[in-house]
Amino acid sequence: MTADRERLERDKFRRILNSIPAGVLQVSSDDGRILDMNPYANALFGLSEEELKGKVLLEFLFDESGQSLMDGRYCKSGKYECRLRSATGKMIDVLVSCDRIEFEGQIYPIYSIMDITTEREAQERLRNVNELLKMVNRILRHDMLNNLMIVIMGLEHYFEDGEDRLLDNSMRAAKRSVELIGSMKDLENFYMIGTNLREYHLEDVIRVITRNHFIDVDVEGKATVMADEALSSIFDNIISNSIKHGGATRVDIRIMNPDPDRIVVEVEDNGSGIKEKDRDKIFNEGFTTSKSKGMGMGLHLVERTMHRYGGSISVHDGKNGGAIFRLEFPASEKYANHS
Repeated sequence: MTADRERLERDKFRRILNSIPAGVLQVSSDDGRILDMNPYANALFGLSEEELKGKVLLEFLFDESGQSLMDGRYCKSGKYECRLRSATGKMIDVLVSCDRIEFEGQIYPIYSIMDITTEREAQERLRNVNELLKMVNRILRHDMLNNLMIVIMGLEHYFEDGEDRLLDNSMRAAKRSVELIGSMKDLENFYMIGTNLREYHLEDVIRVITRNHFIDVDVEGKATVMADEALSSIFDNIISNSIKHGGATRVDIRIMNPDPDRIVVEVEDNGSGIKEKDRDKIFNEGFTTSKSKGMGMGLHLVERTMHRYGGSISVHDGKNGGAIFRLEFPASEKYANHS
């Protein structure tokens, strides 16, 4: 092949390489340093050709947990998904393909790196849609059933005793059902549109919920957390659970900020408590005690929602024989710094 023909072939190959919608990099088989790349790779990494040449490719690649891939376990041929940290610090979901080619008597690893962020986002949206459908169905079935039971029981006792207070209870439960259906729209927006959680003042949310329950509820402390419309359902379910299954007549709620990163809420009742053998099960879907006539969904939904907020929930013995539900939320400032 003449020198001119070889140059034309090289130019043709370079044009093809530059048109590929993925970052293509030629890497040294000795130390993994980048020798050559196409323009898409420069854009993906956020570095010019001069800046990227000589860098070790695996310095930029991380697994899902954020661990560096510098141990070289992915140097072999194959495909894998990981994350790429660009020069700006942004983490990008990528699909990496690696193969080895022979060029001018030398063996070179060739990496193709494709940005799959859009595909990942589409997958996440699909998962969110499925979660939304499941959660809306469960919340409506569980909470609506609770409200309807209150309406029915209130009306039955009203016809027996004639107390106006029982009609008031039924009316409030009916209104809660209407509000619950309306709140699903905001929950749908959180999942479907991917909007961020917004700030809620815990004490305000809790005080509104306590109006729906005819027992003594004391609230101490203030804090702001990142949440959505499901936040009120968390406390409504916990208090309802204390009344229906524990026979509680009083609930004390303490809002605390033990350190800059956490908001802790303790919901303590004076009911019969939760047996030790049941504590690991009460958050399981469908779990219910022999005395319970519920569907075993309330506390499961509470746990799922807390996890969605980046928090947690646990149950402990109360000081006076009842139960303490301990909820931990990320402080709103911490969430803002890491979102």
